[in-house]
Amino acid sequence: FATKSPALMRCSGWGDLWFNAGGGLIEINAPEDYQVSIGNLLAFTEGLDYKPIRLDGQKTGESWGYKFKGQGKLWVQSLSIPAMSSWVRLMRSLKS
Repeated sequence: FATKSPALMRCSGWGDLWFNAGGGLIEINAPEDYQVSIGNLLAFTEGLDYKPIRLDGQKTGESWGYKFKGQGKLWVQSLSIPAMSSWVRLMRSLKS
């Protein structure tokens, strides 16, 4: 599987887990079969099997994602990493 996919990190144990999101943070009770683009995925619970997939025809410009099966939760960000980068670049170029 060749892609620019970020590495996935497995976290377990007791305590709080903090992560950062671009835009809004959305918690989803995943149905049996769910797809999400790589740029929007933040975290997911055990109980979900996943595989990388090609997302053809997406308007976001991101062509890779994950397909989840099983029962669990997903956390996604409403603003993908490329969209957030474009917004930051625009803000940096504005003159005060």
